[in-house]
Order: sequence, then C-alpha cells, then structure tokens
Amino acid sequence: MKKKLMLVLGFAVLACVANAEVINIMMHNGVTTLGRLDTVPDGILVSAGTNGSDTWNNINRVVDTLVFSGKALDLSDGASSGATLDVASGFSYFVQVGTSNDDQTMMTGWYGFNSTESFTVSGLSSAFTGDGYEVTIYGDVAGDRVMDYTIGSTTKTINDVGNFDGTFVEGERKVTFSGLTSSSFTITGNVTGRSAISGIIISKSLPADSLPVIHSFTTSDTNVLSGSEVTLAWEVEATDSLSIDQGIGDVPVGSGSTQVVVNADTTYTLKAINSYGTNTASVSVTLDTALPTIQTFRASSTNVFPGATEVSLFWSVSDETGVSINQGIGYMQDSEGSTQIVVAASATYTLTATNFNGSVSESIDILLNESPVLFRSDFDGNTGAYIFTGVADNISGSATLGITDWTTDASVTAISGLTAITTNGVGGFAQTQGGTSTYANNNKVYLAPNLNVGGNRGFSLTFTIDTPRKLQILKVLSGHSNDSGNVDNGYTSDINFSLSGGTLGIPVTGSFSNQSYWLPPVCHTYDFDLAGTDIGIGSYTLDVYMNNFSGVGSYAIYDGVLLSTYPATNSVTILPSSGLVSGGTEMEIAWISEFGASYIMETNSNLIFGDWQPYMLDILGTGGEITITNPIGPDQTFYRVITE
Repeated sequence: MKKKLMLVLGFAVLACVANAEVINIMMHNGVTTLGRLDTVPDGILVSAGTNGSDTWNNINRVVDTLVFSGKALDLSDGASSGATLDVASGFSYFVQVGTSNDDQTMMTGWYGFNSTESFTVSGLSSAFTGDGYEVTIYGDVAGDRVMDYTIGSTTKTINDVGNFDGTFVEGERKVTFSGLTSSSFTITGNVTGRSAISGIIISKSLPADSLPVIHSFTTSDTNVLSGSEVTLAWEVEATDSLSIDQGIGDVPVGSGSTQVVVNADTTYTLKAINSYGTNTASVSVTLDTALPTIQTFRASSTNVFPGATEVSLFWSVSDETGVSINQGIGYMQDSEGSTQIVVAASATYTLTATNFNGSVSESIDILLNESPVLFRSDFDGNTGAYIFTGVADNISGSATLGITDWTTDASVTAISGLTAITTNGVGGFAQTQGGTSTYANNNKVYLAPNLNVGGNRGFSLTFTIDTPRKLQILKVLSGHSNDSGNVDNGYTSDINFSLSGGTLGIPVTGSFSNQSYWLPPVCHTYDFDLAGTDIGIGSYTLDVYMNNFSGVGSYAIYDGVLLSTYPATNSVTILPSSGLVSGGTEMEIAWISEFGASYIMETNSNLIFGDWQPYMLDILGTGGEITITNPIGPDQTFYRVITE
C-alpha cells in the first residue's frame, strides 16, 4: 500500500567526540557491486555519500586485478592519507544475499587470500602511529567456514556461519586488531584454503580517557501513522554498555538495529556508557494525525442496462493503510487503481479508506435500468376459468381466458386474452381447487387437460404495436403437477414458443427440452433469448406450449409471461428551438429522446477551434421530448447533444 508521509527530522546529539582519522577500504568483485552503492539505501556502517566516514577507497577486481601495488589511499574525508595498498590475492567472488543496502554491498564482493598471499598497507602517517591505531577486517556475506587473519604475531578468527543479517558481530563478521603503531602492516590468511576480505577500516585509536563515541543513531521514518513500525539503528565505539529508553532496554554494543511500534509522538534516546562517562543521542518520531484522503472515486457509468452491465470503478487515495469497497467487492491492495464489476441491481457503492486515525468514505449510486417491458402479466384475475375438481373434469375448462392485469408499453395498441392450445381442441383453462402457495395457486395458476402424453398444452395471444422494437427476453413462468393439481411429480416435458406475424417473414421459435419439475416450487422461470429479433409495426401472435410429456398424469401450468425489449439505439433528433423565453433571458433546447439512452449536453464558444466542455451530464432518455432551458449570457455559445 502506498503511503505518503511528511518527514520532520528530529535528531539531537547531546554529547559528541570528534571523529578519529579513518581510512575505509572496500573490495569489489566487479563493476556490479561497485555501482550498487549509488542505487541502494545507506547502511549502518557504509553509506554512498561523499563526506565524513561516507568516503571509501574502492578496490575493483576488473580495474585493479588481483595483484597490484602502490595504490594510493584517501582518508574518509576525501583527503590523501599518504598511505598505499599492495595486494597479492588469489581469488575474488561475490554473492548477493538478503535485503540490499550499502553494508550489504560491501559484504557482497570479496578478495580471497591465504598464508602466502597478503594485503599490505604502507606509509601510515603519525596521525595514526602517534597514539596507535586499529584495523578492523570484515569477512564475507555468506557461507559456513572458519577464516584466520594474521597481523604480525597476532592471529584472529572469523567463524563465518550462515548469511550476513546486517549486524556486524566481532568474531562472526569482523575482527579488530588494536594497539598497532607501525607505519605499515601486512595481513595474511588461512594456511589451508583462503580467508576473505570484503572491507578494511583503519582508524586512529581513541585516547585512553575518551567517552563513548556515537557515530550514528537513526530512525527509518520520522513521521508515521499510529501503529506503524520503524527501525532504530546505531553505530557506536568505545562503549561498555548500550541502551535505549522508552522500554526498549539494553541493546548490542557496536552496531545494530531494532524495530519498534509507534503509537504516540516519541523521542528515543540511545545511552552509551564506559568507565569514563556517558554519551547520548536522540531521535524523534512524530505521528501523522491526518485522516486518509480520497482524491477520486468514480464509475465509468452510473446508468447501465441489461446486456451492458459491466462497469469500472476507479479510485485514488492517500495516507491510508487500507482501502475497501462494499457490495462484496472487498479489500483493494493498491491506493490507486480500478476494478470491474457486473451490476446485477441498482446499488450504492461505497469506498472506505482507513488508517490508524480513522476512516473516510465516498459513495456512488449506480442505477440498473431494466429493459422496457413490451407486455407482462402474472395471470392474476383469471376468475372466468373453470374450477378443476378431479380427474373426471380434466377435459373441461374454458377455451379462452380474459386477463385483467396486463402491463403494456405505450407502443402496444392492442393485446388479447389467452386462447387455449390443447390436443384436438379438447379442454381448456381451469383453476385448481384447494391449491397452496407452494404448488398451484387458485388466483394465478391455470391448467390444460392431461388426457394423454402426446399433443400440445399451452396458450396463444395476439398483440399489436405501432413503434418498431428490438426484442430481448421472453420470460415464461410454467410447470406441471400430478392428477390432483397441487402435488409435485417427476414428470418432464418440453416447453416451446413461437412468435409470428407482423414484419416477421418466418416465425421465431425456441425450446427448452426435457424440463423436470420434481422439486418445489412447481413453477420455474424460462428465459428465451430474442436478441437480434426486430419487429416492426403490425400485429403478432405468440404461442407458448408444452409437449412430449413423460406421463399422462401431468398437468401443464402457466403462471405468467413477460416480453421485454432493449433500450432503443442511442440517437438524437433535435427539435426546432422554441426560441427565447422568460423575457429573452433564457432559451430552450429540445430533442426527441430514446427510452433508456443517456445524453450529454456540451458547449463551445466557436465552431472553428477550442474544446467542447461538459454542460450537463447523465440526461436519461424518457422515450419522449426532453427540453433543457439555458440562461443567455453575454458571450456567443454553441450547444450540442451527444449520446454516451
């Protein structure tokens, strides 16, 4: 998760001793390890800067080779030390292990040498030899081996186990030779195999009565959200004990780091103690108390229609620890991004950005516009149907059925009731007697006779339209029950439709085969896809029927029908302006809209150059005339209406 922070430096050294004379030497297997100093973060011991102890003498196997002499060495402040380096090495290599920083870069590449090979530093000035000096040798980054290092008559050992974890421990990653006074010294390695050197630091010995020296005490962040973790790191010298307040306690002397969780503005003080006194350094970490900020939360469309329900949500937030969107979308990994959703119903989508200070939210309403309904009925109000009372009456019933609950579009100028489709024209519609809401409902469900397995059982209706339509879905709610009309059965049948007449050259048909109604509810909804079917002005006949029944005791049930159309294709038919209104201070712009279409009105100051600017968005088509009244300003303005 991205996090933007305001950084406020809060570092205070309460006591300080001037840096000793220092010569830093770093071994590189090639230009790769040397180049990393400028591209990775600073370490605790090594940094890529150019002042103070940041300056290193870089030995590159590609440039300097394995054997060379008389290489001039600079001090840590970049000035010449007057000393030189001779190297007689037999091997060089590198291994990249762990998180990279400048400390890791030094340990990554090394020179190997044995007891007959050597590193020699000559020409050390009296600034080093006067009070004596120390030589610290750093081993390599990885492996399990024992490496000896000898200066004069003293041999020290690095027991190199596992990978370098970022902490320099005496005898594990480094060894230090103290009390040296000669203007030159030679380092030799193992008798068997080779020792490794990644770096050498030559430093003037501190006076015997010196206070501890704190070279650095830092924090990885100085301004964070509550609950954030920061890393405290240090590099100290001449210290017998080392501790940090705020409940942290004793920490390793030399160099090291520790992680702490910050829940309030806090100052951390490092205390270094030796027999001559105490030295301290402090760093401060402050809390960012701001709530998250939501820069953007928008949708690619806020009005969608069946057949085009995919919508993209876009967001951009800052200073957050978490981002989520409701409606089952869930947690977002990035502070800036997008996700695609399928709109199944009109809903409010809310983005919530959270951090340790609280949360903020922003919402978008996305409307699902159902396709226009050409006609629909739940078949409620069939009071004229015959009352079914038993098997003996199954050849009876009404040949026609009046429907009192039709819902129709304005383009439907006429629609009939239902005419029974039965085998040989025998029987008709009937209500059940004693049905239940789970099975046959005597206010809604009607049946065709069940005399035999063969034949068709269903209904026919006619409708007339005076406006062309693009059809979408024919929904039929249907089922069948057993002889008593109110109990499930395991019978199966096919359900079919046929639409004919009007401008259709040949009937449009469809079928679902081998449909079973074994479990409640008796009635199931079937969606016949009519996409691509256009009908013009005229009268049409719709037949819906079951056939191929698996048993003679199966009654066909119908409990509703719906025919829907797609929103009309988006187009704009501009009407002549009705002119000036309100005493000449306003004007009207009108056009014929298509149902469900979405329109944008834009303006421009001229028609030759310049960009069209949004004036009014998300104007939803009604299927009729839309009129927008605009104030008349002092400047010339052109208007245009486009569809989304």
